[in-house]
Amino acid sequence: MKGLVLGGLIGVLGLLFVMPSDDHTLRPPEPLWVGENTDQITNKRGEQLLIRTWEQNVQSTPKALIFFFHGMHSHSGEIYIRQHWYNISQYNIKVYGIDQVGHGQSATNQTRGYVESWEYFIHDALHWVETVMKKPEYENTPFFLAGHSLGGAITILTGLHVQNHLNHSDSIWRNWKGSILLAPPVVQNVSPNWFTVQLLTFIHSIGGSTLPLGPKPDKSKFPSEEDYINYMTDPFAYTGRMKLGFGFTLLNFMDTLRGSIDQVNFPFLALHGDDDLVTLPSGSQLLLEKSQTPEALKKLVIFPGVKHNCMTHGVARELAVPTILQWVEERLA
Repeated sequence: MKGLVLGGLIGVLGLLFVMPSDDHTLRPPEPLWVGENTDQITNKRGEQLLIRTWEQNVQSTPKALIFFFHGMHSHSGEIYIRQHWYNISQYNIKVYGIDQVGHGQSATNQTRGYVESWEYFIHDALHWVETVMKKPEYENTPFFLAGHSLGGAITILTGLHVQNHLNHSDSIWRNWKGSILLAPPVVQNVSPNWFTVQLLTFIHSIGGSTLPLGPKPDKSKFPSEEDYINYMTDPFAYTGRMKLGFGFTLLNFMDTLRGSIDQVNFPFLALHGDDDLVTLPSGSQLLLEKSQTPEALKKLVIFPGVKHNCMTHGVARELAVPTILQWVEERLA
């Protein structure tokens, strides 16, 4: 028992006081691309959230909309995200992205990287989608939810809320055609032990919610050196060590997600790299097996040799984009 306590204490001290990685000079914000626009929406807590859209054919009504939720510490304007959804938008699909609470341009340098409750993600998702889909021009437009990593968890739990609590026939959700899950975090690579959780809970309870926890981003988790540098020099990404309070938010979020996958009964496409060292592809397989979604309406594609970011560079163009487009077309048929 003493060994367990001592080991846990040493582990916590290591998490809290590990030396940071090398600093990087932030690059200036990039201009908007062709067909890309930004706006803001006010959530029900009175906070301003940045909204980003990609639309290449403004002369006609899009055949579908996609609402995208980014991953942890990311934002809708990351280079790989913009490239991926720009490519999708060329097929008469309008894509919406959001900088979620505590992230990107929806946060300040002081508040970025901290979210008090995971339920904020779900509340904001519902409010955002319903605000857009209530516009008269989208009355009969089908739409999809999509999310990468943490955004995949938001997509799943938002879908479950809609599935379990809303009357589809009397709301905009009657046009929801399913969800696109990119490396969803059903099973993560690392889980803290019981003692570590208890000790961190105590530190959190005495006001340590913004203490830095653990190392900065691990270069080995990125597909390439270029991806790592792009992330570390991004002025709107959070590249510091995880804040303790946000770590607790995520623990509760992931526990809720894992306990809910057997309730999933909506169409979904899951994409995962078999070399993902952050969220394990076995989690997507578990979702496929345990969900109640009919077999014909759920699909899992595992990309060989691909890491956590299955939207980046050649992988996105050669694998993810055509796979998503094919599934969307099948759902629209």
